[in-house]
Amino acid sequence: MGLRKTTIALAVTASLVTAGAGPGAPAHAAGPACTPTWRLVSTPPLPDGVYISPLPQPGGSDVATSTGGTVDAVSAVGRDSVWFTGSHAGSATSFAGPWLLHADGRKVSQPKAQVVPPPLRTGFASSGTSSFDSDTDGWALWSLPTAFTTPYGERWHDGRWTSVPFAPSPDAAKYNVQINDVVAISPTDAWAVGTRYEAGVALGFFPMGSVVEHWDGSSWSVVPDPAATRENAGLNAVAVIAADDVWAVGELRTGGDAQRITPLLEHWDGKRWTVAEMALGEPEFFAGLSSVSATRGGDVWAAGFTLDRPSSQGGVRAPLVAHYDGTSWHAVGGLPDLGGGIPTTVYAAAAQDAWTTAVNPQTNETTFLHWTGRNWTSVPVPGPKAYGLTYTYTAMDGTGPTDVWAVGSVANGAYTTDTPQIAHLSCHSGRA
Repeated sequence: MGLRKTTIALAVTASLVTAGAGPGAPAHAAGPACTPTWRLVSTPPLPDGVYISPLPQPGGSDVATSTGGTVDAVSAVGRDSVWFTGSHAGSATSFAGPWLLHADGRKVSQPKAQVVPPPLRTGFASSGTSSFDSDTDGWALWSLPTAFTTPYGERWHDGRWTSVPFAPSPDAAKYNVQINDVVAISPTDAWAVGTRYEAGVALGFFPMGSVVEHWDGSSWSVVPDPAATRENAGLNAVAVIAADDVWAVGELRTGGDAQRITPLLEHWDGKRWTVAEMALGEPEFFAGLSSVSATRGGDVWAAGFTLDRPSSQGGVRAPLVAHYDGTSWHAVGGLPDLGGGIPTTVYAAAAQDAWTTAVNPQTNETTFLHWTGRNWTSVPVPGPKAYGLTYTYTAMDGTGPTDVWAVGSVANGAYTTDTPQIAHLSCHSGRA
């Protein structure tokens, strides 16, 4: 929902009996018992001029043509109002352009008002995360793959999009700022998190500390946080339970060991940001969190990976899923063998109901994992399993265990193009 910033991906038309609405589920998640299933939802045609080529597969599927586009983020305002952001290419080799979609409970359509990219300092941009607190207010990020000191956010308000600068680097000669995630709470309350990087190099290298910014209705400002000056520290995602209960996750270097990095978990209590602890045990040398999601009841889930040796020595990656039960953080075991796959996103549907995606680093194929309150189950992603098609899902959100959306794309190896894809877990009954 608008108060829960999440990311995950799609699943398959597989019958799944999910847990009933737990204490953390939204009130509207309760309802008649049903067996929700995943199914693909058709997306509207991309704008004129987008490169299109046929996929080598039988007809009758929602994935019928390659459109050179992806759906990268989803934000559920309610059961009958879901927002999606993504990107598309104007030709086989052209740069990306923004794309906005909306589901009203019956179908997914393209609103007339489309996202406008911020002032560019480079040749192209790519879509990132988005969050809406209502149908009339929200934020979207547009990533620029270059060094810059003033990142921009795209604000949806009063029926139009405007480019709004985040707070600039207070020391542009020393570091640049990259914003990685944003969550909207209200028109006068939003949070964004990211990382500071050494000036003069491409973003993503030489992190110099975390960044937390707050929107007060008129401008973004930097808010002090404990890891702001920690070398090799950064924040990747943020989730909101309430205005005075916000979580952000990432990673940071600990102690004097130059090769040991641990998850970074920070909490806002309405007055200040503090660091929370989570024991990992041995022999992990590197562990980071890339996604976080929260229920209104206070349960929080985070996903990432661990590495059993320093990256310079190789090592084996393993999935990491962590849960905060309102008192403490702990790693949740029992994940199936993913063949080196690691979780990329997580969605907290209820106190004992969570979804995460895992991507195989060799094939880029996605698998869905579902926590039922007792164990993890592996759920194949939906879509035709034709030769040359690779399914990658990047985001998930919803309103509870029987209403979950997942988005991503299917890559066509024969044409090196992507087709946007949206899936919905619900009892359907004529709904989108």
